[in-house]
Amino acid sequence: NQWHTVKLRFSGSTIQGFVDNVLVLKSTDTTYLKGMAGLLTTDEIPKRTTAQFDNLVINSIGNKVSVARKIEKAVNPIYKK
Repeated sequence: NQWHTVKLRFSGSTIQGFVDNVLVLKSTDTTYLKGMAGLLTTDEIPKRTTAQFDNLVINSIGNKVSVARKIEKAVNPIYKK
């Protein structure tokens, strides 16, 4: 297994995807012009997919880059029951 840097850029209806700073996807979609961000992994075989994310940062375009923070153990994600 190998770590990769993945970056998604959403600006208006333009969507760009980068892997290790190389543009690998460019598309337009006007379905959702604003909203929340999230990550999902999936596979053809249920219960086989595992993914690890490290140093996840979400920024507004044109704003300063945020510093990655660790989530405290007492914090529960909104999707967790």
